[in-house]
Amino acid sequence: MIVLSLLYPVYMTLYVCAAFFVGMVNSWIHAVMYFYYGLAAIGPSMQKYLWWKKHMTTLQLVSRLLTVLL
Repeated sequence: MIVLSLLYPVYMTLYVCAAFFVGMVNSWIHAVMYFYYGLAAIGPSMQKYLWWKKHMTTLQLVSRLLTVLL
């Protein structure tokens, strides 16, 4: 029991750091998504600047994988 109580702060620190990391990654991914949606909403004239749609999808999938693993 004493060992568990000594390890609890270490566990909580790692848990909080992982949660913060996941939250930050999620925020950045959503910022990129909304930037893309904003450009797409401007109209067909912006289509040539939206070549990175596949990369955005890959970032979303990697983000979800990190969330599940952490």
